[in-house]
Amino acid sequence: MRESRPHRLLIYERIASAGPAFVRASSRLLHRLISDARQLIAECPCTDGRGCPSCVQSGRCGELNEVTDKAAALWLATVLEQWSREERIEEES
Repeated sequence: MRESRPHRLLIYERIASAGPAFVRASSRLLHRLISDARQLIAECPCTDGRGCPSCVQSGRCGELNEVTDKAAALWLATVLEQWSREERIEEES
């Protein structure tokens, strides 16, 4: 039986020196961040359903990336991109 794990969305920044300043800046640039993430996942040439370290896996994952799912990550990024686009339109109105 597969054990239950909490749902989560993780966004990693590989530049450690960026720290909290990156998080504050990213909240202002959320649409761009999500759009770039979706594009990265969509264009990654890997064929493993769990993705790869270039698109959805993390070398620091304590679960050894057993629960990653490239198709689910792409779906979620697409939904979030649409949501963030709609939020931007409402803010501009």
